Amino acid sequence: MQRTKAPFRADHVGSLLRPAPLKQARAQREKGEITAGQLRQVEDREIEKIIKKQEDVGLKLATDGELRRSWWQFDFYKGLDGVELYTTGKGITFAGVETKAESVRVVGKVDFSTHPHLEHFRFKGEHQGGAEDDDPGALDLAFPPGPAIHR
Repeated sequence: MQRTKAPFRADHVGSLLRPAPLKQARAQREKGEITAGQLRQVEDREIEKIIKKQEDVGLKLATDGELRRSWWQFDFYKGLDGVELYTTGKGITFAGVETKAESVRVVGKVDFSTHPHLEHFRFKGEHQGGAEDDDPGALDLAFPPGPAIHR
């Protein structure tokens, strides 16, 4: 018998390919052509679309595809108190592509007073259909294991 309530036997997580409107909006934001709020509107719209696609194929839980992230681990780390994102001399080359020349470093006591990912989690929960709305297990939240942060 198929389960219709969380927990499910398997979940899916991870990045989905960034849609063209999101890539364009990110490029515009980097050039200062649009505001952070305008980028957020594009992210919201594209996340709503990918959640709908996942629901349309019968998935009971959906990923936001990490569409708000540029680095799955650094975006988490830089939201912590005492951690900052900084520019390095060179990016990481992977599969023939060089990443942004960025990394994170500890600059103070690492703490968690608030975090932007909490709002991202709430947004996904508000737009997630299929699972029971009052079931906290219907939403997913994972902290990336990633490499350790060093001074």
